[in-house]
Amino acid sequence: MNQKAEQLYEAMLQDMEHCRRKAYGRVKELECLFHICNRYWAIVQSEAENYEFESEEEEVIFFKIMKPKFVSERLYCGLASHALLFKEDTNDPARLKKFLDNELLRLEKFITMHAGFYEYYKSGNTSKDNEWFTRKRRVQPGNLDDRVVTLQDQQVSNLLALERYTAYIKEEMKTMVMQ
Repeated sequence: MNQKAEQLYEAMLQDMEHCRRKAYGRVKELECLFHICNRYWAIVQSEAENYEFESEEEEVIFFKIMKPKFVSERLYCGLASHALLFKEDTNDPARLKKFLDNELLRLEKFITMHAGFYEYYKSGNTSKDNEWFTRKRRVQPGNLDDRVVTLQDQQVSNLLALERYTAYIKEEMKTMVMQ
């Protein structure tokens, strides 16, 4: 499963690069990237729903590493679109600066709210991986999403997206200063 997910991730990155080369303009580009991410995640999700992992290690790798690669891209596209649309809708530099300053706080707030998880993940600790990144809980009949969700995989996705988004906001702020 992880090898197939990695191949799909590489194909997704290629499609995203193709989208970027089309020079759509930033809003349309982000929309295109978001749709590409959704399409590839849907493929991976459908494969994972009924997949029986050969080992807990394979399952941990999927939910701790592979799934967040796809989901964090989707989240990042949404966050960057939000910032870009706000930037395009305001002509007030002070209001834009305040918005960007507040956006920089998102990662800090996440780290504060999820300090234990953040420290665990960033330290490379693996002692809770089998608890946090395997599908040990009972799946509700008819709820296919439960088959592709663990206790903490969404937190990894959120963290990766917010780290990237913070870098994006910092670049936007540099651009603002140069103007």
